[in-house]
Amino acid sequence: MKRKLTKYVGVYEREAQDRRFNGKPDICFDISYKVDGKKTWVKAGWLSDGFSAKLAANLRAEDIRSLRLGDSLPNKTNAPYMHEVWVKYYTWAQTNLSRAGLDDKSRWKNHIEKSLGDKRLSDISTFHLERLKSNMSKA
Repeated sequence: MKRKLTKYVGVYEREAQDRRFNGKPDICFDISYKVDGKKTWVKAGWLSDGFSAKLAANLRAEDIRSLRLGDSLPNKTNAPYMHEVWVKYYTWAQTNLSRAGLDDKSRWKNHIEKSLGDKRLSDISTFHLERLKSNMSKA
């Protein structure tokens, strides 16, 4: 589903592959804006649920206003920290992977924990991952 720009700034639409409305593919409206210099995409809603490009533009304006005033965005939860995800993953790995995830534990302790462990998943960029990859190949 490729996004197409609508006549409203920062509002995009995309056709559903498997969802229909009034005999045609349903349309999903997405909004985008920058948060801390990072482009953020948010699904506004489906045409079949009563959303329109204009309504999506109004939602985008509210989100941008909230960001400018320093408020947190409504109905947006913070992403978990990498170390929280690691704990869940390692618990799963101990019972589901060969060698009980020992290779992953070693990678975590020697490389990932010190560079990404205290970051939220939403704050990890491709730059962080490339730097980690570079450091790991040097080691």
